[in-house]
Order: sequence, then structure tokens, then C-alpha cells
Amino acid sequence: MKQTHRQLLSAVAVALAALATTAVRAQADTKAELISLAQEMQPFSMRVLGPPVGTAEWSFVVKPFWNETVKELSAGKVTATLNSVTDINAQPSDALQLISQGTFDMANMVANYGSGDVPTLDGFDLAGVATSIDSIKKVLAAYEPAAEAALQKRYRVNLLGAGMSGAQTFFCKGDVKTVDDLKGKKVRVSSSTLSELVQGLGAAPVTMAFGELVPALQRGVIDCVITGTMSGNTAKLYEVSDTMFTLIAGWAPTIQVINSKSLAKLDDAQRQWLTKAVDYYYRSISDAIQARNVNEGIWCNTADKRCTMIGQAGVTPGDMKLVEPSSEDLAKVREVVQQSVLPQYGKACGKDCAAAWNDSVGKVVDMQIPVQ
Repeated sequence: MKQTHRQLLSAVAVALAALATTAVRAQADTKAELISLAQEMQPFSMRVLGPPVGTAEWSFVVKPFWNETVKELSAGKVTATLNSVTDINAQPSDALQLISQGTFDMANMVANYGSGDVPTLDGFDLAGVATSIDSIKKVLAAYEPAAEAALQKRYRVNLLGAGMSGAQTFFCKGDVKTVDDLKGKKVRVSSSTLSELVQGLGAAPVTMAFGELVPALQRGVIDCVITGTMSGNTAKLYEVSDTMFTLIAGWAPTIQVINSKSLAKLDDAQRQWLTKAVDYYYRSISDAIQARNVNEGIWCNTADKRCTMIGQAGVTPGDMKLVEPSSEDLAKVREVVQQSVLPQYGKACGKDCAAAWNDSVGKVVDMQIPVQ
């Protein structure tokens, strides 16, 4: 029996409780191991590039991890100089180039933002494919080897890890009751795969920087935005949109990449610590925070009394109308994925890339990109 969207969101809440319990246990063990490793490690420093200011990833995970948690985990041995792409007036899509050039040692970035030069990266999050926390976690784990190979080939950077972000849903001006109401609307997307989904639903995809969304909605340049439930709140999209349509279009997974030369400069102990620290970042911190933020973002944007995060990290109350997709809506999305998203990705990515996706993610989600 197919799950309804309400059941999927309930599953998110169940997964949140399980993740919280698991995270507490794993966090204590791994934290102790990292501190122990640091005792025998020589000090080192890293120049880290982070996502745009105002995103949930920046506010809740990246900034506190590199500015505070790393000091504790390394017993003060690791010094991180952290900048957001906003701080240096760069686009998120510039991150891979900046790491490759050595301007920064490491970057935390949304994987899709690098797909212009490395189409393989879109395979982490093909729109409409992963419909639950469990499935997106399995997709990420399965696809990391293919993504690292592509990053090495194009940019000579190493992939240290990947993790989910918040569920990507629709913030729209006016009423949206079904996917049919999206027809003709201009929808901001953050990847080519989301563009395919939006076009398949009869809307017009528009690409623009995260910081431009509020004025663009105000002026009518766009009608809807696809973004994370909590990122939409911290960016105050509820002030310029009316309806939160909780169709999960994707997860905007993030990746941690490092310049290969910067990695090579570290000795074995330092590399071991850094690799384990990034795994700790995702498994013990980010996963639990992102799972919590899915529901909290919905509740805080829609004046739901279950919202508990007002006043934390820029979260403020909204009063949007909440609309959940029907089973008919989800069936239409599935059809678009099979008829448009997967075939178009196969063409853009190439035969070898599509084969790598089919052999990894495809087996996890029971889908296949058609052979071209």
C-alpha cells in the first residue's frame, strides 16, 4: 500500500525520535574518540567555505560546528576560519572552483549547486525520487563513490561526506490546493533536476540566488520558491508568500569537499581526525537537526502550536496556509519523475554516469534511468 503524504510526514516524526536516541549514543562514543585522537595530533588550520547566510544549514549546523564544536572535538588543536559565500560575495555554485583553486581548503555546499560542471552531483537528489528520510539516507550512502570519482576527475577535490538537508517544499503566493494549481507559475528552483520536475508539472522554472528570493516574490518576478521548510522560515519567506504546499520535491543534500593538496598536507593522524569529524558532523549532529527542522519548519511557518523554536537561530512565527498534497498529486509527481526527470538526467549526465546511478541509487529506490 502506498503511503499518503501525511503518513510520510508522520514517518519523519518517528524517524526524528529514533535519530535522536541513536545520535545521543553515537555522539558520546565518537566525541570521546575524536578528543582522544586529537591528544596525539599536531595542530592544523582549515579555511572553510560555507553556504549562504540565512539558510538553515548555515544557521543550525555549519556555523556552530566550525566556530564552536570543532574546538571541543580537537581539544583546541584545529583552527577553522569560516566564511559564508555571502561574506565573500560569491555564488554557491562558485564553491567547487574556489576549493579547486585553493582559495579555501574545504567547503560545505548543496551538492546540486555544483552540477553545472559536475552533472553527476545531481544524482544525489533527483527531484521526486527520495520520499522519506530513510530513503534519502540510503541514496546518499549508495552514491558517494560515484560522486567522488566525478569530483576527482573534474576538479581534483576529495569528497569527505554527504548528508541530507531539509525536505524541499513549495512556498507560493496565492492559493495552491493541488499540483494542477502550479501550472503557469514561475517557480524558483536550485537544480536542473528540479527544473525538470517543475516543467513536467506545467510550471516555469527560474534560477536565482537564495538572497534574492524575498524581493523577487514581492515584485512578482517569481510566484513560488522550492526550498527547505526551515530555510524558508529563517529567510522570512512567509512574509511574501501565502501558501506552504508540502509536496516533497527533494532534499538538497550537502557535501563536504576538500582540496586534494590541502588533504595531502595533513599527516595520517590529522586526516583520520578530519575524516571522522566530518562523519560525526553528519551522523551525530546534522542528520538529527535536519530531521527535526522538517516538521518545525512547517509548524513555525503556519502558526502551528507545536512549533517550539521561535527565537532560536533566527526562527520567527509565520501565518501561512498549510496545504498537503493528495495521493493523486503524488501519483502525478511519480509519473513526471519516470517520464521526464530520469530520462533527462540520463541525457545530461551521460551513459557512464547513468549506469553508475542505476547500479547504486537505482537499486535502492527501485527505479532505472532508461538506456539511451
